[in-house]
Amino acid sequence: MAQLTWRAVLIGSCLGGVLSLTNLYIGLKAGWGFGVAITASILSYAIWTSLLKVGLARTPMTILENNCMQSTASSAGYSTGGTLVSAFAAYILKGEKPADLPVQAPTKYELVINKRIKQLLLVVIEPPHHRSPPQRIA
Repeated sequence: MAQLTWRAVLIGSCLGGVLSLTNLYIGLKAGWGFGVAITASILSYAIWTSLLKVGLARTPMTILENNCMQSTASSAGYSTGGTLVSAFAAYILKGEKPADLPVQAPTKYELVINKRIKQLLLVVIEPPHHRSPPQRIA
């Protein structure tokens, strides 16, 4: 049973775009960031079931595909909810005018890979070939 399919990723991406915009709107209006994982799960199942009933889909979505679709959709919603919205709300609560909020583009991008990801990607880092001799402390 396949989990990562084109239909799950495409529908999840479209749903994620809508959820990120709604999360951004609610966050900037009310100052709250919402988790969208459960919303994405319910909507992804409802969308695919509706497409199946209308006849635009031939086979039902499996539970693993629904999980992939929900993960794809919720990742976009979470990216706008926590950090982006809360920073602007904090500025407004401090008394700043919304038109004067600082918006900056990043000037430097860094790539950070932790040990687990390095192992998953099978990246091998060669240890040094020679060691310094042990030193005696008198």
